[in-house]
Amino acid sequence: MPALFPPLSPVPPPDELLTARRRFFSGAPGAEQALALPIIRSWTRCAERGLPVGGRLKAEPLTQGELSIRRERYEALRRRCRPELEALHLSASAAGGIVILTDPTGLVLDTVGSADFADRAAQVALRPGVSWSEADSGTNAIGTALIERRGIEVRGAEHYAEPHGILTCAAAPIHDPFGELVGLLDLSGPSAVPHLHALALVELAVGQVEHRLFEGAFPGRDVVRFHADPSFLGTAREGVLVFEDHRLVAANRPGLSLLGLGWDALGARRFSELFEGSLGRPGDARRARTPNGAVMLRLERQAPAPVRMAAVSAVAPPAAPAPAGPSFDAETEQAMGRAIRLMNAGVSVLIQGETGSGKEVFVRQIHARGPRADRTFAAVNCAALPEGLIESELFGYEDGAFTGARRAGFKGLFREADGGVLFLDEIGDMPLGLQNRLLRVLQ
Repeated sequence: MPALFPPLSPVPPPDELLTARRRFFSGAPGAEQALALPIIRSWTRCAERGLPVGGRLKAEPLTQGELSIRRERYEALRRRCRPELEALHLSASAAGGIVILTDPTGLVLDTVGSADFADRAAQVALRPGVSWSEADSGTNAIGTALIERRGIEVRGAEHYAEPHGILTCAAAPIHDPFGELVGLLDLSGPSAVPHLHALALVELAVGQVEHRLFEGAFPGRDVVRFHADPSFLGTAREGVLVFEDHRLVAANRPGLSLLGLGWDALGARRFSELFEGSLGRPGDARRARTPNGAVMLRLERQAPAPVRMAAVSAVAPPAAPAPAGPSFDAETEQAMGRAIRLMNAGVSVLIQGETGSGKEVFVRQIHARGPRADRTFAAVNCAALPEGLIESELFGYEDGAFTGARRAGFKGLFREADGGVLFLDEIGDMPLGLQNRLLRVLQ
């Protein structure tokens, strides 16, 4: 089975790259010896399509109205990627580059970063509303990464079109829990400036996004989180597998890689084929053996989706009982009762516990069991949001407050959860200045 994360070939020195380029486009042999295989494959595809090498490629941008519609369509993706866009923004600005989010076809949705380089990039149509698929723009990190379905770095003259030689780009596609492409993150800058670790940074950001896609996405299913090193549980490097009736139905790439599997394992493998022993009970953590060695495994069961009684026919037969929710010992049940009474009285509640101990599960049960159950539950990981973004997420922002902002602005999680429950996870990692403003709101 091919590796999910195959190693990349080193980039040849500029002189060797230019020589290889001349050989390839003149039909002389030897170009493949100096170029990475993904670049050779991409150049070959572009040549077969008859794309021009020296002139500008046709790049028809969407109108502003069309771009707005496309952004609305991918609003959920844009929201989930916003923390990573802001985090990569720091690296991009320091290197004089920009961070790009595209849809699954390679159409640029958002950019953040150096305004100076953004202007230069716009001269070669690297801007929102333009497709950078390989078919439209030739060899480039965005389009080629989507075809190769892996992280790709394309530097300077490795681009098929000569005008794009001013760019150095690193891109990695975003996969959903079913292995489908849902978007892509790219870090681009001037080719004259070294961009060390650019691809590693982008792939790390994509891993965070893919990890976040599992949050609340599989109600009533069994979610197994595992890793050979227990310290990685709860991080984007943990394996995540989703089982329905003991059959594997969704996964992340680290989970498949840890077990030596590919996406074709979805729907084909059962829990008993991958781990020794039974699934166990939600909240259990234990050592388990796999075909590739021992791992630490933790099972969780996401709360089932609520049933709307109005949609049930009066003559329908009685429904089967819903899967039981999480169970707690007597001491925890007592603490939960106190927390519910405090929240009913309008008092904020502090929940303390180690990472992975189930704080969010506890808070969700407070919400579900109390009189606020029919109102919004909102959760935010304060440690995962950069300082420049967390205030906007909590208190909201207006239209046009920053690149990638919602067209109609955002009222903020405080207002969104008004009358419901707002869970601020890892609040101790919030910047001190923002903690002071938060305290004033809570008071």
